[in-house]
Amino acid sequence: TGTLLELSDMNEIYVGGSFILGEVDFDPADSCTSILTTPFADVFLARYTPAGHYVWSGQVGRTGGMSNPDGLCIAAKQGGGCDVYLSGQFTPDADFDPSPNNDFTLTAEKEADGFLMKMSVTDTPASTAYLTIPVCDEFSYTLNGITYTESGRYVQSLPGILHCDSTIVLDIIFGEVEKPVITISEFVLGVNQSYAQYQWIKNDTLIPGATDSTYTVTENGDYQVKVTNEMGCAGISAKYRVSNVGIHGAATGGTISVYPNPARDKVHIASPVAIAIELLTADGRRVMQEKRGGVVSMSHLANGIYILKIRDESGNLLKTEKLIKAQ
Repeated sequence: TGTLLELSDMNEIYVGGSFILGEVDFDPADSCTSILTTPFADVFLARYTPAGHYVWSGQVGRTGGMSNPDGLCIAAKQGGGCDVYLSGQFTPDADFDPSPNNDFTLTAEKEADGFLMKMSVTDTPASTAYLTIPVCDEFSYTLNGITYTESGRYVQSLPGILHCDSTIVLDIIFGEVEKPVITISEFVLGVNQSYAQYQWIKNDTLIPGATDSTYTVTENGDYQVKVTNEMGCAGISAKYRVSNVGIHGAATGGTISVYPNPARDKVHIASPVAIAIELLTADGRRVMQEKRGGVVSMSHLANGIYILKIRDESGNLLKTEKLIKAQ
């Protein structure tokens, strides 16, 4: 009875009033309860968020009778929080400390006496957590017994120890990576679309430093690429078998030797047949081409890894060699 409403500077709702001979649940949520009980007539003060969610409640009285509060006033405090003023009447005595474990009892000097009390509120509004959940390898996501199967924004309200004061806002994104497909351009492997990260694999083993969108093969083997999108979801391609590196060279019945490697100045090529040579950077950029060659000059090149392609006079690829330019 005698309910009073007041808004704080944070637009939180304060409700003051009285209740008699029984119990009242001050939390409107179905999943939470906050019950105050009195054998007499007590005054209550309750606090709610701007959305109407319960924060806390307390009663004054307990040892005597209080009723019909006359006024409720809120004043903002420096540094956050506020002071709450509540006035009314009591008889014959009452505990004015709403904390269940504390006592501040006054006795009325007359049959019914008036009161003015001040309470300091320093805690923060109900907490809200914002979570972005990327879901990569599953088709559903479950939190607190609730399962989600589509991307979107969802809100959960969670019970605290005394009340429902915690809110979780979920941004769920289902980001399964489409299986990448390896493309081929001579001995350069690529991927059918772009990704945030790449890692090339040979014979089920990661190739150190092979993290570009393309990879130039120098040896036979089974190749794969593992890709990662911007959400951090990963996928891996099917295996692509390379078996023609040096195959034409073997058919000549001879052996092609490349030395020294690593080299500072010149690399020599010993071949039983006439050859043409082509030198590429690791990313496929051509830096040298000779129709008839047996020597590769590397003195003018920057230190690093290069790819040497050796062909016969008909253009058949005889051998691919990885060269290292060193100091």
